[in-house]
Amino acid sequence: MCDNPIDDIKDIIDDGLDAINDIIDETIDFLFGWLIPDIPDMPDFEAMLNGDGIMVNKRSSADS
Repeated sequence: MCDNPIDDIKDIIDDGLDAINDIIDETIDFLFGWLIPDIPDMPDFEAMLNGDGIMVNKRSSADS
């Protein structure tokens, strides 16, 4: 503990408020988390475009 009792009291109050804040956050997330859908992971388009496997609308003018 610190030498100053006021700092000890402040630390105890801060720890208590942090715990209460965590409980409130978890409760709100539990109750209303279903309202916000999870965002799916997006594929790495740069890696796909730089790879060998993608060809998009490639035609020469002689094909027409």
